[in-house]
Amino acid sequence: MTEVHVSLVPDDAEVFTGPRGGDYFFRNGRKVYIYYRAKVRQRENRFRTRPGAFHRFLQNQSSIS
Repeated sequence: MTEVHVSLVPDDAEVFTGPRGGDYFFRNGRKVYIYYRAKVRQRENRFRTRPGAFHRFLQNQSSIS
């Protein structure tokens, strides 16, 4: 799904409102949705193991190198 910030919408674009309230316009025959708030970057998830045998195995492997 293509999205652009409201500041990047062309002046001559006709803006439509969808049945659920989303605003969009057409570019090259495809819908381009408009968002109004700045996107917040999601925090990267780190791989964490539960305590146990596999966790001890990984800790031993990382201490070898």
